[in-house]
Amino acid sequence: MSNQPETKLEQYRAADAPLPEQNRIWPLFGAGFENLGLDGQAMDTPFPTPGPEELLVRHDAVGICFSDIKVIRAGENHPRIHRKMKDQPVVLGHEVALTVIEAGEKLRDQYKVGDRFIVQADIYINGKTSAYGYELQGGFSRYAVVDWRVLNGDHGNYLIPILPSDGYAEVALCEPWACVEASYAVVYRTQWRPGGKSLFAWIDWISADLLLPLCGLLIAIFVGWRMRKEAVRDELFVEHPRFFALWHFLLRYIAPPAVLVILVAGIYHVVAR
Repeated sequence: MSNQPETKLEQYRAADAPLPEQNRIWPLFGAGFENLGLDGQAMDTPFPTPGPEELLVRHDAVGICFSDIKVIRAGENHPRIHRKMKDQPVVLGHEVALTVIEAGEKLRDQYKVGDRFIVQADIYINGKTSAYGYELQGGFSRYAVVDWRVLNGDHGNYLIPILPSDGYAEVALCEPWACVEASYAVVYRTQWRPGGKSLFAWIDWISADLLLPLCGLLIAIFVGWRMRKEAVRDELFVEHPRFFALWHFLLRYIAPPAVLVILVAGIYHVVAR
């Protein structure tokens, strides 16, 4: 049997074959599949050259995620897209396996041609997302330049090394399989969050600390100032005039400010937290 297919695979893994004159990408210029590619096709662009602290990588395999479909549907309305796509199209593809083709002169002690990685795509720079396949050129391209944002982001290096013997499609699907695995290991809370409030606690505060004193204040004002004294006395069945006069005075002049203080204190207690 011929060993030609094995030889080609070894050559591909060695990553020392002559490079093409152009790179091929599949950009997205806006919302809708009609804006994917140039006339519905991939397009050729000038071949990228890495800087001294950059890597030229080859995308060996890429998975198509439903998140990619969301970007195609939403375009610039997607929360991870922060630019005008007509001028700066997005190259999707965050589920990638890649190989180092060339290391910048300052990175050659750390990276060698043929080194293989996958990407932790959720990249953050100064607390802002710059995800691979969103803000950064993704796997819908044959080659790309990996810069400091990937190599030295908020959480360090977002490249994850893999074994030379690992399958390309196999490792490209690590990210979606990790999502599946995580769904089976969800840790549910068994207690209230420290300092937090549940929906029922908010309902209790609204009813006990807000509505109850507010209704009491309105009732005191209405009964003390709007209803006739004779009608109030008849409703209370109070026969002693001095007791009723004291009660009516307290209702008019003492109860409203006192209840108002309680109401304001309840609101301040929540706001001050």
